[in-house]
Amino acid sequence: MIEGFRRHDEEFKCIDNRLRRIEAYMDRTSLTLGEEARDVISYMLKRKGLTIDITRLELPDIEISMV
Repeated sequence: MIEGFRRHDEEFKCIDNRLRRIEAYMDRTSLTLGEEARDVISYMLKRKGLTIDITRLELPDIEISMV
């Protein structure tokens, strides 16, 4: 029975490690919502003939969200 628990713990650790690697990969390769929103807005403006570089806007004590 103890051997069964030991095998279960080892399998759980392997699965946990794989999930951590998958999460880290997704974090490295995916856009944030803000980045994606800037890309979409920039694309839509470009289709209308406007080429504008949309960057992050930070103001003290004010938050402006595009999503």
